[in-house]
Amino acid sequence: MVVVVDPTCEEPGSATITNYDAAYTYIFSPSGPTVGANGEITGFITGESYTVTATNEDECISVASAPFMIQEAEEAPVQPLVVVVDPTCEDPGSATITNYDPAYTYIFSPAGPTVGAGGEITGFTTGVTYNVTATNEDECVSVASAPFTIQEAEDAPPAPEVIVIQPTCENPTGTIKVTSPRGRKRKYTYSIGGAFQTSPVFNNVLPGTYQVTVKGADECISMATVVVITEPLAPAPKVSVIQPTCENPTGTIKVTSPRGRKRKNTYSIGGAFQTSPVFNNVLPGTYQVTVKGADECVSMATVVVISEPLAPAPKVSVIQPTCENPTGTIKVTSPRGRKRKNTYSIGGAFQASPVFNNVMPGTYQVSVKVADECV
Repeated sequence: MVVVVDPTCEEPGSATITNYDAAYTYIFSPSGPTVGANGEITGFITGESYTVTATNEDECISVASAPFMIQEAEEAPVQPLVVVVDPTCEDPGSATITNYDPAYTYIFSPAGPTVGAGGEITGFTTGVTYNVTATNEDECVSVASAPFTIQEAEDAPPAPEVIVIQPTCENPTGTIKVTSPRGRKRKYTYSIGGAFQTSPVFNNVLPGTYQVTVKGADECISMATVVVITEPLAPAPKVSVIQPTCENPTGTIKVTSPRGRKRKNTYSIGGAFQTSPVFNNVLPGTYQVTVKGADECVSMATVVVISEPLAPAPKVSVIQPTCENPTGTIKVTSPRGRKRKNTYSIGGAFQASPVFNNVMPGTYQVSVKVADECV
C-alpha cells in the first residue's frame, strides 16, 4: 500500500509503502524508483505514474499497488531585491523592488508601505527598517528581502541674512557679512558666488550683484540672498537757493558744502560740471545738484526746484457791510504806483482800479498782476 504526501511550497512530495516488509523485493513499473529500509520510495520522477509489486523468496508476486504519482513541488517566488536611493538636499530618498512581478502580492514588515506598478515603494516612514516578502497565486511565500531603511532627507540651511557696507569715495569697495545662519555646532561655509569659505565676512567686494549662499556640513546649500554693491557715491551736497521774483525771473543755486581749496571739486545741476559752486540765471524747473571730486567720484544728488516767479501778496484795506450798506469794499493799498501798470482782481477779471465796491459777502482771492504778467 503506497501513501503519497503532496508537495507544499516548503517541502517536496513523498511516497511510502506503509506495509513495507524488508523480506520482499519491490519492483516498480516503470522502473526507476527504489525503496528504503523504512518503506520510503526514492528515485521517482515527479509527474510520472507508477505501480509497485512485492516478490517473496518463493518468487510469488503480489497484486500491483494502485497507481500513484508524486506531483512537482510548488515553486516559491524569488526573494525580493530592494534597492535604496539615499536622499539628497534636493530629492527625498526612494526604494524600489528591482525584480518586481505584478503577479505577486508583496507584504511588508512592519506594515505600511505599498508597491506601485513599477516596483516603487511608497508609504514608508523614514528611519524605519523594513523587509518584504512576495506571495504567488499558490500562496507560496518567498524568502524575506534584506532589511532596508530610507533615511530622512537633509534640510538645506535657510536663505542667509546679511548686512552690507556700501563703497564710498574714500573706500571704493564694500563689505558683505552673513549674520544668520551662524553657530559653532553647525559647520557652515559661505559664498557670494565663488568658492565657499569658513568666514562669514567678505571684504573688498567690488561693485556688482552677488548671490550669497550658506552650505552646511552635509553639503546642502541654502537659497540665495541677492546683494547689490553699488558704485561709490559721495554725500549729497548742501545748497542755498534764491527763487525767482517778478523783478528777477530766474533763480540762483549755490553749493555750500562740500567746499574747500584742498579738494578740487566741480559742480553740476544736471549738465556739465563747472568749477564755480554758484549757478546763476537758473530757469524754473527741477535740478539734480551733484559734486564731483578730483577722483571722479560723483556725489548723491540733492534735488532743487526753482519755482515760477510770484509777486508779493498784496496788502488790502476792507470796509465791511452794514445794515445801511449791505455790500463791502476791498481796496489794494500795495503794490501801487504810476510807473508800474498794475491790474487787480478779487477772483474774477483783472481791472485797472485797486478798489472793488459793492462786494457781496463771501471769500475772495485778492491778486495783483504787473505789466510783465507776474501775478
